Amino acid sequence: MATHTHTLNGNETYLGAPFPPDDDFTITDNGAAGGNTVTLGNGTDNLTLQDGNNTVTLGNGADQITAGSGNNTLTTGTGNSKVTVGNGNDTVTVGTGSNTIVLGTGLDTVSTAAGNNVVSVSGATVSGDTLKGALSSGDGSTNKLVLTAAGTMSPVNVSGFQSYQLANGGPNSLTLSETNFARLPGGSITVIGGNSGNTIDASALSAAHTVTIVAGAGTDVLSGGAGNDTFQGTEAGLNLDTITNMNVGDKINFTDATLASFTVSLNGATLTYGGTDQITLSNSPTGSFILSADPVGGVDLTLTDTSPPGEPQSTLPVSTGGTVTISTSFLSSFDPDNSAANLTYTVLTAPTHGTLLLNGVAAASFTQADIDNGLVQYRQNGDVASSDGFTFKLSDPAGNSTSIEPYTIAILNTTAPVIDANTTLTASSGTSGMIWKDALCTVALGNEPAQMTYTVLTAPAHGVILDNDSVATSFTQADIDAGLVRYQQYGDGASSDGFTFQATDAAGDQTPVTTFNIAIAGGAQGLGAAGQTSASSSTTQASSPTAPLFDLSGISFGTGGTLGYMANADGWGGTLSVGDGTHTVSLALLGQYAASGFATAPDPGGGTVVTYTAAQGGGDATLLSIPLH
Repeated sequence: MATHTHTLNGNETYLGAPFPPDDDFTITDNGAAGGNTVTLGNGTDNLTLQDGNNTVTLGNGADQITAGSGNNTLTTGTGNSKVTVGNGNDTVTVGTGSNTIVLGTGLDTVSTAAGNNVVSVSGATVSGDTLKGALSSGDGSTNKLVLTAAGTMSPVNVSGFQSYQLANGGPNSLTLSETNFARLPGGSITVIGGNSGNTIDASALSAAHTVTIVAGAGTDVLSGGAGNDTFQGTEAGLNLDTITNMNVGDKINFTDATLASFTVSLNGATLTYGGTDQITLSNSPTGSFILSADPVGGVDLTLTDTSPPGEPQSTLPVSTGGTVTISTSFLSSFDPDNSAANLTYTVLTAPTHGTLLLNGVAAASFTQADIDNGLVQYRQNGDVASSDGFTFKLSDPAGNSTSIEPYTIAILNTTAPVIDANTTLTASSGTSGMIWKDALCTVALGNEPAQMTYTVLTAPAHGVILDNDSVATSFTQADIDAGLVRYQQYGDGASSDGFTFQATDAAGDQTPVTTFNIAIAGGAQGLGAAGQTSASSSTTQASSPTAPLFDLSGISFGTGGTLGYMANADGWGGTLSVGDGTHTVSLALLGQYAASGFATAPDPGGGTVVTYTAAQGGGDATLLSIPLH
């Protein structure tokens, strides 16, 4: 095997013949002109072309090509080749092997075959390049993209690269998209930050794709996607600064930490580790972190779900001896961290007058996915009863669960709408009380809650009905079940109120005109005050004329503190402010208040309690007038 040397003179075609195809070649040009066409065999070739616009096609071998500025087209065969091009719009295609490709500032197109390929390009121009790594074949080989200069990057035409190395001397800004995974089916990308501040945004990625984001030494802002991502840094340096879009299952890995000595605490959105270093968590779900040793090395903090799922529910109507599907309109739970298949209902007390069925078989547990797919039913025994029910808990895979919840079933012997519940609501003067389904519920066979409409015929005299915080003269059973319907009392000293209504089903059948009664007890005034109903009850309990309004348990105001209330221009609500010259707390209130009614008192825990003393019967001359809205 021989080595041959040749000098190109520009616009020359050189085929390497008549030498054997396995011979090696060292080819240069005279610097006068480009535009050369070179085709060689399988040897180890070395080409240095000062000018551009060259077309080079090489066979197999560990070739080296250096091309000048211009629009070069360079193709190599199998082998560990190194290709360097200038600032033109170059096209580089390399064969199988651990190839190294260094690009200039042009709009380049690169395609690699299988192997551990490294492509270097400026961060200032990569957004315009088309770079295709080899389609992932599971053979363990990886493609790495090295950014040689910092920049703002949205490499939408880059795919098939498992690793991105950002440049030092930033700042860098990299936005990843689904197209970056086009040649990495089911794969993952690792992004390694530079040393002068990195903003890495993977928030557009679906759950099918994951990223490992390795923080640099600068001030980094790291945003994860919908998959289970890893945010990696070191305990020794403050290089993980802000993390956004964390999901349950995401983890923070400290590569140099040891489990025995690592310390961590979470206070709101601030994660403190190593004693003093902090990470700010933004736009991330409420949860907790599990501390564990990483299998590869260091310490992992994995975000886990601690919030129980929610389970809105409505009374289910069934005919005597009938079978009815429990659809999502009557029982539908949600958890932002889990799918419907991961939310499990466990029946604790079975129905007395019927049986729960899952896909036609008696069952003591089922999932939200089963409900969504219409597989859960209740079959009534046919005995004489007007109601039935069961109790359950709802849980997720993390072990979070609701408290024991009752589910109500109305057994009907008519197709007309039936008022299943009509219980007096107790509300405090000047407050609002929720009208929930245990206070007012109407059902009809074959009707969903959204199809049952209440029409108010005679409005309350001492308050208003609110539906989703707006004054309403009609609402649905679904609104009641969702906790959207409330009675807002005026605070005028009345002891009772009420309204009349008719409920209409989808067929137009109506209930008789019916009265809903409201008992008004004296108490603290203002929406959100003590004595207001909870989400699981429709009644509010009476409270004393002086009651806590809100508890500032973490703040102890000094003796020179100030307390003030300023009403809104229309007299409906206002702003309460408490301060001591250092701390200030403001609370926007709805309702009618007298400024003289507010006072502060010490809290047993060392904080400050703000109270309000209601003036009953309108005896306080400073009590604000009540506008009629």
